Amino acid sequence: MLRNITAGNPRALLKPVLLTSLANLAGIVPYALLAEAVRLLFEPFASPGAVFDTVRLWWVCGAMAASLVVLYLCEVPACKAQFRSAYSAAAEGRARLAEHLRKLPLGYLNKRDPGDLAGMMMGDFTMLEHGISHLVPQMIGAVVMPVVAPAGLALLDWRMALSLFAALPGCRLARPARPDDLRAPAEAPRSAR
Repeated sequence: MLRNITAGNPRALLKPVLLTSLANLAGIVPYALLAEAVRLLFEPFASPGAVFDTVRLWWVCGAMAASLVVLYLCEVPACKAQFRSAYSAAAEGRARLAEHLRKLPLGYLNKRDPGDLAGMMMGDFTMLEHGISHLVPQMIGAVVMPVVAPAGLALLDWRMALSLFAALPGCRLARPARPDDLRAPAEAPRSAR
């Protein structure tokens, strides 16, 4: 399947997938720091006698600002890699198709609809660009996140990581609503009057 999506060059997805996964991992850090900031804010209320640690809160806020800069520095190369690989694969595919069409007999081309040939050169490769730039890297990056999330939760509390895995079978059984399920049932044919 990846060979078809990448026009015969699945290695073109390696860099975009790795950079997208790295950007997704960098995207977790601000949320983890936000959770720590909330914990610090509510700690004096949860534990009477605990001192509000403003110094640590400022460090967490500074780390959150730095993590956003790191997230930006991870997202820029990921986007560039995604779109450059997509457009270069599509351009290479269009050039190969044009070269193949150039070698075909003129009679074969006269029998074909010119709009069909243009649609093949533009439409099919536009879908290829979309698949490489938007679908595959994000999909694989989204698969990496549920694998990494329990490891991060295990660092905080092993029971939280275990509960995440315990819920997975139930999530598999619960099927999300599909557009087919949301349509109104087909009306019964009306009888002739």
